[in-house]
Amino acid sequence: MESLKLYTISDAYISYLREFSPKTILRSEGEGYVTSRKYLGVVYEINCYQYFAPFSSPKDSDYFLGKNGKKEIRRSIIPIIRMTETFSNGEKGLLATIKLNNMIPVPVSELEEYDIVLTS
Repeated sequence: MESLKLYTISDAYISYLREFSPKTILRSEGEGYVTSRKYLGVVYEINCYQYFAPFSSPKDSDYFLGKNGKKEIRRSIIPIIRMTETFSNGEKGLLATIKLNNMIPVPVSELEEYDIVLTS
């Protein structure tokens, strides 16, 4: 089974893309940011081109009130994949979303594989 690989994009490439689409491509840091934003996501290859799909933090719109009155995670839909974790008590937690409508083309030279170390 092939594992999922996570990637980051260089700040220089993000700055380059912002020259053409400043409203669509978020800054990695700047005024109003408490910490710098890391562009972390997955890469899809479509017709020999690489597209970076960034992770996004959970938002209120990722939840709804269930029949029991408890806040529940919405199901994934075509442009939004919700990444969840099931805890030992059976509760689910929303870790992040992958927003496919925010994919950007990226040359391999601007990608860096992100190394994750899992601990128990």
